[in-house]
Amino acid sequence: MTAENIETQVPDRLPKHTILRAQEISVHFPGNAKAAVDKAELEIKHGKVTALVGESGSGKSVTARAIMGLLSPEVKVEGNAYLSGRGDNPNLQLIGAGRKILNEVRGARVAMVFQDPTAAMNPLMTIGAQINEVMLIHKDATAKEAKKRSLELLGEVGLKDPERLYHAYPHQVSGGQLQRACIAMAIACRPCVVIADEPTTALDMLAQAQILDLLRDLCKTREIGILLITHDMGVVADLADRVVVLRAGKIVEAGEVNQVFYDPREEYTKNLLASVPRLGHQLSAPPSDGAVSDEVAGEAVKDLLVPVRKQVAEKPEANVSAVEIENLSVVYPSGTKAVNSVSFQIKPGQILALVGQSGSGKSTISATIYGQVKATSGNVRLAGQALHKLSSRARRQALSQIGVIFQNPSASLNPRRTVVESVAEPLRTHTGLNSQERRERALAALAAARFEPELADRYPHELSGGQKQRVAIARAIVMRPRLVIADEPTSALDVSVQAQVLATLADLQKQMGFACLLITHDLAVVEQLADYTIVLKQGEIVEEGQTEKILNRPGTRYTRSLLAAVPVADPQVQSARRKERSLGTSENN
Repeated sequence: MTAENIETQVPDRLPKHTILRAQEISVHFPGNAKAAVDKAELEIKHGKVTALVGESGSGKSVTARAIMGLLSPEVKVEGNAYLSGRGDNPNLQLIGAGRKILNEVRGARVAMVFQDPTAAMNPLMTIGAQINEVMLIHKDATAKEAKKRSLELLGEVGLKDPERLYHAYPHQVSGGQLQRACIAMAIACRPCVVIADEPTTALDMLAQAQILDLLRDLCKTREIGILLITHDMGVVADLADRVVVLRAGKIVEAGEVNQVFYDPREEYTKNLLASVPRLGHQLSAPPSDGAVSDEVAGEAVKDLLVPVRKQVAEKPEANVSAVEIENLSVVYPSGTKAVNSVSFQIKPGQILALVGQSGSGKSTISATIYGQVKATSGNVRLAGQALHKLSSRARRQALSQIGVIFQNPSASLNPRRTVVESVAEPLRTHTGLNSQERRERALAALAAARFEPELADRYPHELSGGQKQRVAIARAIVMRPRLVIADEPTSALDVSVQAQVLATLADLQKQMGFACLLITHDLAVVEQLADYTIVLKQGEIVEEGQTEKILNRPGTRYTRSLLAAVPVADPQVQSARRKERSLGTSENN
């Protein structure tokens, strides 16, 4: 990292209420002539939330990491970032600062909360030990003092059993609990700035609402300045005071939250807001990020309708369910009952959604269907065949009729295989096609998913998040499956790419006629795609019915709470909801 173009004169005093001011931040990665960030400017104030928004690759996280000195030494960073001094201490210039200064600042004065709490925590240390460590390093606290403070912090962030959480390992708690623990660790040294990088993306709607309420409370009561990095405009509407919009490394718009949402000046901002899936609005097909025309995609789908296995009929029988679950229960060796006597069926051409909080059993049910998890009791039938009664060979053949799209496209693709090799892999395993035939069918699947054919020989790390998820869709449909399981297929994507991927999935499902099990915590996505919805809570079905009925006339308090927690891209609506939640909490207390 260089200290070029840095003002030698650090201002004596930043404006009142300003904690951190970044000016003309530019970032150049080696071998890339174009700046990843180009003269970005930010200001973070006491008790205020500044949201940095934009699509994947727009430079949001790079900007924050540049300010904090978290980029590699080969990266060229220019500009100024001043952190307000305390008392008589002078302001600090962070860009180009030495390791000693940055180590004193990170964690103590500026803390970070990351997107994935499981990745942010050390799996080999208890949660309490990790919070203690921050204070032992920065506060010169004794072990006894650190433990006492850690227990207090776990209580302050709303965890009901601090003692248990203190001694637990990260894998032993839910995602929402772990993110609260990460926030406790972030505020352990009473920082003046918290950088929250996609802090709720991996959480269900109820946990997300609770984390946003927690961040807002910390911001106001502790006068912490928060830099919120996100692609979720509903989260921005709920939490932010000011919004800065990035596109390809450049700030295209900045202003107070109401101005940006109700009177956006730039077309890019308008498109971002229009791409947000929301309840009560039908899915519209936005401009595609691919280079495949409707005609080419349509012809590719026709190619995929040709069977690749002799065992699969040309057209599945309409009266046979694609999948039928009967009294399914799953109990893990620890004694945890993940699923309790669940029954449902999905007909060919139907999209059924499973919704509920994290830990409600959604992904466990899907893993049981495609054979990753063994049922403790109950039956799973695929196209009328009971899996537990099949021979190993027949069971393997039956499971080949399932395509799966996972939440994280980066983790679901083999980094050592090219795109076309990854898509062709099921064909190599389950068919007798030769290598050229496999490649041709894989290319047809990619075209059907509107993936640019000229990128077929690239590796996953050379693709954007949206492109990788299109590859995952292509792999799921390449065998012409009876059933596609889509497990949180868009939660890791920014809003405009989300809309494109959802439109692609909906179009393919209509053309190919496969049944689809949609697993998601995003009820706006459920409304766009699903015919029938099942609501799960702690492994049991609490409500089910046609999607329109579930979303508009919910029959249980739990479903109503899920609906009320869905953030919408409207600051006034979110403000009203917060007041309702606050009144509800007060009345319950």
